[in-house]
Amino acid sequence: MTHSAADVTRWYLIAAGVGTDPHEAGSWPVFAGHEPSTPDNCITVYDTDGPNSGRSMIDGEVFGFEGVQVRVRSKDYPTGYGKLRLILVALAESVYQTVVAVGTDRYVVHAYDQITNPIPIGRETPTSSRQVFTGNVIMTYRQLT
Repeated sequence: MTHSAADVTRWYLIAAGVGTDPHEAGSWPVFAGHEPSTPDNCITVYDTDGPNSGRSMIDGEVFGFEGVQVRVRSKDYPTGYGKLRLILVALAESVYQTVVAVGTDRYVVHAYDQITNPIPIGRETPTSSRQVFTGNVIMTYRQLT
């Protein structure tokens, strides 16, 4: 696949309206793989390990899932917790065979599964008032030709 699960999830969140493209002047910009120091309120999606679910007995192809972590940084606890809860509900309830555009490439996201509750991490740094939350999911997707 041309794009990682985190990047596809990033563009899904933007298309679903729960985040915005960082190149546009909107609230809650969504990043993949890196988180800038500003703004206070942002969403960052990272690739993580996903479980294998078996393999083909014919050719040995491994079947599995892609792991994704969604991280929300916010100016305060209630805002961040609420935003991540909204994102996790959207992944659980709004995705089924959803086509996501990443540049000129298209992907079918079959589903997000094993969705955690929001996990409060605490302050970004000991002297910061910004709060950090994460949620973990697994997904299955494929690139359209």
